[in-house]
Amino acid sequence: MKCGLARAVLAIVCLLPSLSYCQQKPPVTAPQLELSMEAATTTDDGKPSSFRITLKNVGSLAADLPMPEARCVVGGGGIEIRSLWYSGDPATRSSGFSAGATCGMDHFPSLQYRVQNQWIRLRPVESVVVSVSVRREFISAEKGELEFWAEYTPPDLKDGERAELQESGLFAPMKKIETEHRTYPIY
Repeated sequence: MKCGLARAVLAIVCLLPSLSYCQQKPPVTAPQLELSMEAATTTDDGKPSSFRITLKNVGSLAADLPMPEARCVVGGGGIEIRSLWYSGDPATRSSGFSAGATCGMDHFPSLQYRVQNQWIRLRPVESVVVSVSVRREFISAEKGELEFWAEYTPPDLKDGERAELQESGLFAPMKKIETEHRTYPIY
């Protein structure tokens, strides 16, 4: 009886390391980012004339990324304001979409050059803020509603480039994210 109990205890002790291994979480290989947008400045009638967009690292891993400017970012990794206009006529409820950013380059600098010279590192809880004017959108819109939101697009990396970065201890965002949509009436 003692021999059977000893074997059972020995078996459990031998299994403990493998059980703890099975319970370990896989390593995190992509940073977690959050995007928010708020009116930074307003017109006399209370409509936003610019938005403040904040990209924040809400994970436990540092995020390595191009400075997310609100214009063309070589190799991706930028922030864009998107807008959608709805007509004031509820019967038609027609809409139009607006967004803009283009790159006028036919070739990009190497990934190594971009990382060393153009990228930033957001450690956990750090953030970067971009402001974008939307005043022109309100001036050119007809009666109806304007809907706005911001989108962050991660850098466009090939699998080999992503692996190369990770081997160097750098982790680029992988997921496209967007803010809540906000709608404003146009009279």
